[in-house]
Amino acid sequence: MKQKTFGAFYRIDWKHCGNVVYRIQCAIAKAWKAQDWQGVRRLQNKLVTKYEARALAVKKVRTNRGGKTPGVDGTVWDSDAALLGAIDALRNLARYQPNPVKRVYIPKPKGGRRPLGIPTMYDRAVQTLFAFALLPIAESTADARSYAYRPYKSAHDAVGYLQLVLASRYAKRWVLEADIEKFFDNLSHEWLLEHIPMDRSILEKFLKAGFMDAPSRVVHATPTGTPQGGVISPIIANMALDGLEDALGKRFRVVRYADDFVVAGKGPDALKAEALPAVEAFLAERGLVFAQHKTRITRIEDGFDFLGFTFREYANEARAVGYKKGILLVTPAKDNVGVFKKNLKRILRSLQRGSPARVIMRLNPIVRGWANYYKPFNASKVFATVGAYLWRLTWSWCRKKHPTMARRDLRWKYYTQEGGNRWVFYARTPDNRTLTLVQLGYTKIVHHVLCKDLNPFWPAHKAYYQRRQALGANRSVRLSPRRSKLLKKQRGICPVCHVELLSGEPLEVHHIQRRNQGGNHTLQNLLLLHRFCHKQVTYSKNERLKAAWRKGGIVDDGPIVPGGSPRP
Repeated sequence: MKQKTFGAFYRIDWKHCGNVVYRIQCAIAKAWKAQDWQGVRRLQNKLVTKYEARALAVKKVRTNRGGKTPGVDGTVWDSDAALLGAIDALRNLARYQPNPVKRVYIPKPKGGRRPLGIPTMYDRAVQTLFAFALLPIAESTADARSYAYRPYKSAHDAVGYLQLVLASRYAKRWVLEADIEKFFDNLSHEWLLEHIPMDRSILEKFLKAGFMDAPSRVVHATPTGTPQGGVISPIIANMALDGLEDALGKRFRVVRYADDFVVAGKGPDALKAEALPAVEAFLAERGLVFAQHKTRITRIEDGFDFLGFTFREYANEARAVGYKKGILLVTPAKDNVGVFKKNLKRILRSLQRGSPARVIMRLNPIVRGWANYYKPFNASKVFATVGAYLWRLTWSWCRKKHPTMARRDLRWKYYTQEGGNRWVFYARTPDNRTLTLVQLGYTKIVHHVLCKDLNPFWPAHKAYYQRRQALGANRSVRLSPRRSKLLKKQRGICPVCHVELLSGEPLEVHHIQRRNQGGNHTLQNLLLLHRFCHKQVTYSKNERLKAAWRKGGIVDDGPIVPGGSPRP
């Protein structure tokens, strides 16, 4: 029977590993800028063989959201021996041959299914290694207005920049809405092998690995494309579309998020006669074509959807200036609001026999996440409308749970006052804590600050991105109030591995002084850590690391202090 303890793996200094990888990545970016191609290849080879990079690749695979999802070989790294063995197996990739990816299908929000390829855990680690080496180059060559799959960039940057372009005094008033037909499936292997600056033989093996339609064991060839779900696929796909801005020239403005992009121009004739053929020629070189049913030219007065938002200019004589005829608003797209409301209704129905505490714990992360995505833009009215709809759902839930109870009694049993709202759905936990449902209608709109087009692999730019992380921590509503306060206090950084907390890894609250040693639940005695980092702090026997954590105020294993307060 496998031993599910990560003793030696927990003793690795992950902060040191991250620093080593970052230093080599910075050197790769510097060599690329100096056009030292031989130096770039040498540094890439050095990085993929470095112990710290191999260890960090294995950790990323294990701690990512799909860290317990096996590929076609059914293998999951659930023991110390498996994790350490994986680090050692990455030492020599001369005979590396990837397995086919396991293809599964996930539903799309608006219908249909999207194919997702799941590599084996070992193949994911190999891809992560080469992604470390490729990312500094991808950032050095990226289009300025490309925002997907890039460190510190987000969909909010794409939406915010497009809003500035369309709302300016002399705005471009027409847009080409473009979508690419089966982008990840149709990318030309020949083009990728010629233009992606990484080990050609390894890249070819990634691309030609094939796939299996689970549960079938038949291997299907992949003459084109790169699988969605591969670690390195987003970076490769992004690099394939870099250069689109240059292809269109300065007459147009391009905003791209992965394969979704919008081209803004002064009129429909220019977009149709110049922009559309230029984009078609650019895509044809890469084996790609437009999805005709999703590609159209639209006036901003008529409105259009992009990344879940609706952009539309509304007539207003008081705001008409230059080419502007009114005010441009960016609101949550109607279809996305409808899908969200249906999801809320489905969840309440599934929990009709559950406790109110369970309802709140299930709904709060979903509502917070939805609010966090839309709150930087013109979403106040939609928040109020959806918040009222959610209240009606909870009231209906209460009525169905107690069909004979008087309405006044229901009101006092399930609702409390919070701020100016007297109808807040709440519950008490067995340990007498009060849980309240997120009040969507009271969400504060905080406008997004656009990210500068700086390379994060230039050390001089590191301080800027650290400030952005702290700013994001201050404005995040994705977490519970207590976790949000800890996130803000820590400026968005995990003190153990020094990586951004909101990176997709699960989070846990850590007591600096343990509760069995008198530690309490005050914010002064708490830290927010990645789940893996929390386990490492709890179980690691590395005395050097433990000393560093004590010095950094992460652990306090001193004597019990009378009254239960942590030792100063």
